[in-house]
Amino acid sequence: MKRVYKNRLIKLAEILENFEEEKKNLVEPITSFNMASWKCGTAACAAGIASLHPWFRRRGLKLGLFYNTSLSPGYKNNTGYFALSRFFGLSIGRPGDPRTDETAVFDPCHYGKRKPTPKIVAKALRKLAETR
Repeated sequence: MKRVYKNRLIKLAEILENFEEEKKNLVEPITSFNMASWKCGTAACAAGIASLHPWFRRRGLKLGLFYNTSLSPGYKNNTGYFALSRFFGLSIGRPGDPRTDETAVFDPCHYGKRKPTPKIVAKALRKLAETR
């Protein structure tokens, strides 16, 4: 994995580890962390937080209505998991299979029955950055 991608994963992990403080820096206000929703009105998943954080926005990751009516991440003419794959340098394999789909780290199903907290997702992001 290129250093730029590792740095992006680690930066997102740092933001999630300091979520309560970092949410004040987002371009749109959010009140809670919710991995089950990509509709980031008052709750945001890890992808939504990255898409709303100025550090990631300066590097091209955006959140918006692209080809449908739900909010999703966008990067270089890609949306959703494809945008995350391109921006973070992650593979897309069988959907939801963490062995072949590295973007699964952004999917709530990746965490099983546990409700993913910002710290749990940060740990998964750091592990992914270290193993690549």
